[in-house]
Amino acid sequence: VRGSNQVEVEYPHGEKVLVMLPSKFRKLLWIKKRDYLIISTGTNTALNTGKIKGIVEHKLMKQQIRHLQQKALWPKEFEEE
Repeated sequence: VRGSNQVEVEYPHGEKVLVMLPSKFRKLLWIKKRDYLIISTGTNTALNTGKIKGIVEHKLMKQQIRHLQQKALWPKEFEEE
């Protein structure tokens, strides 16, 4: 987490980008290292100017990750060693 509403995320291939945490999540959602987020990186040019490259849409909880792994829908890039 970089600031009050900015989060640095890392893609599976190693690229790091800065995304914004919407105001509706600011006091409800805490993001820590090793959390998995769903972000939107739409083609909105007003959003993609500067350093901010997307918006946090959802944080995956442990139960959701476990369910995706059981259904074989979890990406291989995210599997931990």
